[in-house]
Amino acid sequence: MIPSFVYRHYGADGGLLYVGMTAYPKKRQAQHKHSPWASQVARVETTEHATQDDAAFVEAWTIFKSRPKFNRSVSLWRIAKRL
Repeated sequence: MIPSFVYRHYGADGGLLYVGMTAYPKKRQAQHKHSPWASQVARVETTEHATQDDAAFVEAWTIFKSRPKFNRSVSLWRIAKRL
């Protein structure tokens, strides 16, 4: 089983800009370099999760609770199916 990762992009002021998940963090971070908000990223934190379902829940919950500036939406289904 391939682990999944949740990553968080923070701005210089410490504010959460974006949250995402992937199985391949280095590849995904390279893709984000083309995002309009990439120049605002001062720090990236990545956490590893045993399964994609676990990572999806953490991603959705973090977006729901923290409302990162550049995430457009959150799948509440990802949260609800874990409760």
